[in-house]
Amino acid sequence: MNQTELLLRLRTYLHDPIGAACRAIRLAGMGAMLPQGVGQFPRSRLASECLKDLQGMEIGGSAANAFELDTRNVDVVDHQQVDSIYAWEQRRVCGKVMPVEIIAAGDSLPMVDASTDFVIASHVIEHFYNPIAAILEWVRVSKRFVYIIAPHKDRTLDRHRAVTRIGELAQRFREPKTSDSFKDQHWSVWRTEDFVELIEFLELPIQAVQDRDDKIGNGFIVVIGDLANWNRATWIDRVKAKLAR
Repeated sequence: MNQTELLLRLRTYLHDPIGAACRAIRLAGMGAMLPQGVGQFPRSRLASECLKDLQGMEIGGSAANAFELDTRNVDVVDHQQVDSIYAWEQRRVCGKVMPVEIIAAGDSLPMVDASTDFVIASHVIEHFYNPIAAILEWVRVSKRFVYIIAPHKDRTLDRHRAVTRIGELAQRFREPKTSDSFKDQHWSVWRTEDFVELIEFLELPIQAVQDRDDKIGNGFIVVIGDLANWNRATWIDRVKAKLAR
């Protein structure tokens, strides 16, 4: 483990010392002594306050990073049925795997417009080659909020990579098909202000911004909304015309 990785792990430990200790016990192969769920990352106070009493969808949810909200989980596979790296990671952290209620790609949801109160995605948006398309899809199905947590460039192993600029993302939106665009990797890198700039470029309202997320602590939060009384029809045509330039 190099110095950068050690520093990042220390920051996570200080953010959630009890959870970090439980995760270390599981990693050491002694997880049988712990109840299922112990070791989960702490709940987000901001998410609980913003999304309470609402029903929503989570994109790529994880038992290790559960928000304890009223959500249906969306993923391309049911990790309870497939031996995946994501299933292994959930069991390693908290001893269980979150069920998946809707099998679908996170940027192509089998839902009608404005059919759920909110969409929440934590450490997911960076895995989409075309994140603008994903954001537009989440806005399409949400009545109220789109709650996004993304890794902060300076708090992850992406710290030495260049920030992904809006021009590149717009180009990906115009030309979404590439031979390797389905690889599971961090396609985009942002700081908080860069992501806020992207949301403003897309002319979306911002409900809240948290520079250091109150969940895992290595990312930031941007909440799009409130979309309840927002004119979607004129917005989407205007934004798609902007992206087409």
